[in-house]
Amino acid sequence: MEGYINLTKTVSDSEIAVNDIITYKVKAVNTSQDRLRDIIIMDLLPDYCEFVSGSIMIDNKTKIDSNIISGVYLPTLAPAESKIIAFDVKIIQKPSKMSLSKSLAEYKVCDCDEKESRYSYSNTCELLIREPSLLITKVCDKEDALLNSILNFTIDIYNNGELDLLNLFMIEDIPAVLEVLSGSFMINGIAVNNVDLKKGVSIGDIDKSSHLNIRYSLKVVSSSLKSRLECGTEINYKYLASNNTLRTKECKCVKSYLSIPISTFKSISIDNYFEIESGQFDIFEINDVKASAVATSYHIVKTPRSTSNEGQILSGYKLIVQGTVTQSLEYVSDYFNQGLKTSTFESIFSSYIILPKNFPIHSKLEVEPIIEDVYYYKIDSRRFFENVSMLLTVKISTGSEV
Repeated sequence: MEGYINLTKTVSDSEIAVNDIITYKVKAVNTSQDRLRDIIIMDLLPDYCEFVSGSIMIDNKTKIDSNIISGVYLPTLAPAESKIIAFDVKIIQKPSKMSLSKSLAEYKVCDCDEKESRYSYSNTCELLIREPSLLITKVCDKEDALLNSILNFTIDIYNNGELDLLNLFMIEDIPAVLEVLSGSFMINGIAVNNVDLKKGVSIGDIDKSSHLNIRYSLKVVSSSLKSRLECGTEINYKYLASNNTLRTKECKCVKSYLSIPISTFKSISIDNYFEIESGQFDIFEINDVKASAVATSYHIVKTPRSTSNEGQILSGYKLIVQGTVTQSLEYVSDYFNQGLKTSTFESIFSSYIILPKNFPIHSKLEVEPIIEDVYYYKIDSRRFFENVSMLLTVKISTGSEV
């Protein structure tokens, strides 16, 4: 039906950023000669807007319990009388397609018996919404690390939004088993000293469509009972809002994950006396003895928890390891043309490794014997002595996460 109310809608700022709060004002004027009643002013806001609760004002008087979406009630409007309804809206996202809303007035004429309501619509207010945004990528040059390993991180920060970003402040969530290497922190290739990444470091400003490159190194300084660790990055920054105030926003990147299994080891030494088989040529001179080792079996035994007078600590568990060592003897034969000959020997070993304190009993174990040194000498033309120095290593993966 014919509208008797003129609605004029204005906005406090037309160029705004996501998370900004703007104020709409709707002026309702009774342009008819009749007194109007049961007036409801409402606005179905688009999905990128959020009504700020408690922000309704009618002629500068607060109406806390009113909501612009369900409607603001005005009992009557006399001819030529006007009311100004103000309300705040927060921009919660940038719309893919701008949808402009109109305010609506629903009302009835006081001296009229008609049952149907009349309606009036306001003009639309066009908004230009800009969005501050950071894209952060983070990589490490290693996926697995052991004690004393050096991990090199690269973080690339891209301003892929529509605003210049100011006062970027980066905080690194670094597990206690990792330590920042002094002097390794760099911004765009420039070293920055005396930084504490856990407390945070200022990394400057970044203009629209610009990029920052951050590099730093961490060292594994202790073992962890958690084999999968997270290293997260958080960046806080500021941007200039439409009312020339600085707003703060937080950005967290996808966390990088590291596999740092518990590592424990023990050095052992094995002595052997070997005699070459009958039918093989005598030894004139030993050229070399090479050795390789493999763990054939292992099992866990429970022990007391105590410390000996000599300082040896029993954690409560030992790993008993059995294996074989294969030796390859290369020698010059005691034959008239002194040809080069080889002979292979095998020996067995058994030893133990004290497992770490609070060792998770159902962990996955990887046992590897590593040959460190082989010492040998010739006893006579048929026999030689050999000593193998070996490192028994155990990687313990719990499979648990932070």
